[in-house]
Amino acid sequence: MNALVNELKVLNNKYKKIIKRWPVDKLRPNHCISLSLKEYAQDQLVYTPDMKEAELEQRILTGTKQAAALDRILSNEAFKKYPLSHNYTHSPYEPDYYARLMKHIDDVSSGKAKPPGNWLMRFLTK
Repeated sequence: MNALVNELKVLNNKYKKIIKRWPVDKLRPNHCISLSLKEYAQDQLVYTPDMKEAELEQRILTGTKQAAALDRILSNEAFKKYPLSHNYTHSPYEPDYYARLMKHIDDVSSGKAKPPGNWLMRFLTK
């Protein structure tokens, strides 16, 4: 049982490292997935004395799989394995669309532009 408790502590520390590495959403900094991950770790990856061994094993198994998946997301494993072709990122009809989109996201996050929202209200209030 002590080995399982130690394994759960190690897994909790791994989650904390993942949370520190998780990027902040530039457009919605208050709605970050790292907060949800932190709550999950505090709720599911902390030992309580009333926990049975089977429940502890299940939490460790689930948490380990989820931590591995989160690591793969952070390392862009799928993006590296299946990179987007030039045709996807540079449409022949509008080749600079994604470049303009990324510039707008940077402008919104730095306060140079208004965030996307209710375009009808902005149109009516002009």
